[in-house]
Amino acid sequence: MTTQINKAANLWALCAAFALSVCATGCVPIPKKSVIHYGVQGRLTDAVSGKPIGKSHLVIIVDGRAFDRKTNSRGQFRVPPEMHPFWTWLGGPMWLDATRTTAEISLHGRTRFQKTFIVREERPYTIAPPDVDQLQGGYVMLGDVAVGSEVCIAVGMSYETAVANIKHCGAVTCCQNPRPRKN
Repeated sequence: MTTQINKAANLWALCAAFALSVCATGCVPIPKKSVIHYGVQGRLTDAVSGKPIGKSHLVIIVDGRAFDRKTNSRGQFRVPPEMHPFWTWLGGPMWLDATRTTAEISLHGRTRFQKTFIVREERPYTIAPPDVDQLQGGYVMLGDVAVGSEVCIAVGMSYETAVANIKHCGAVTCCQNPRPRKN
């Protein structure tokens, strides 16, 4: 009986010593994650009609990493963030999240979307970054990404035709081998 009491007392003494050392040093291990590359999430829409572009293959480039994705029937797409897990303690070292991300979305036959988002300040105690409201967890919420049809301008196209094409399709690109203008 006395050996059981001694074992229990030793266990309590060990627990008390551990608790005292944790409280005194503040070394409570805490699992954390930091964002290396943010993910993106949004919905692809037609620039003219505003309707979702569903079941379409697109290429999404986030911070130089390319992803092949297909939109669902509602035009939604998603690329997950890249996280770095680590252990720290109260007052211990931390890995800060990335401060900005660049998203580029390409869809065959459509204009390209590209934007850099500044979601975290690089220096502490400064004003809030401009795109912080678009950040949810590890994702940058793009919302509706409107893409227009590409229009090919031939050499000699009239100004009025080019302006009409811009208004109708949302964007203009140049052909590499334009057709000559018929007289």
